[in-house]
Amino acid sequence: MTKLHVDVFHEMIQARKAVIRVVWGKDGIEGLTLPQFVLLMHIRRNGSLTPSEIRDKMLVTQGNITGLVQRLIKRGWADRRHSSVDKRVVKIVMTQAGIEKLETVIPIWEGLIEKAFKPLSQNQQKQLRKLLLQLQVGLNEPDTSCCGLSINTTKNKKSKSPRSRT
Repeated sequence: MTKLHVDVFHEMIQARKAVIRVVWGKDGIEGLTLPQFVLLMHIRRNGSLTPSEIRDKMLVTQGNITGLVQRLIKRGWADRRHSSVDKRVVKIVMTQAGIEKLETVIPIWEGLIEKAFKPLSQNQQKQLRKLLLQLQVGLNEPDTSCCGLSINTTKNKKSKSPRSRT
């Protein structure tokens, strides 16, 4: 007999794979792969990042980051810039072509996510989101962003966490 938490974990992994398959397919969106998209979204959110910052945000090895950044640079979507404060520090920045690529891909990405979640009603999606946020908070990982996009549509700095609302 399996334990419920093992079954839940397995179903989360399977659901994640299915959603990624629906949204990203085999070839990505408009030539942009999921890792490239995630990296561009992090750069968009932060302005620029060092390779070490990218590694920490994406939870991958430095070798993976090097190849990923090189592919973005080769496609003209990102570039390396030396810090004006410390020339030893290299930051990865998005180019105008990278900004334009995201502007093209984001609406397609959002539509594909909507398609992926069609099997769930609005209320079920809200309930799933609440449960996932509760799990993240319980694991001390209250990251409420996806690929650099804030889940919250408003930018109210004084907004309270979902737990503090009555």
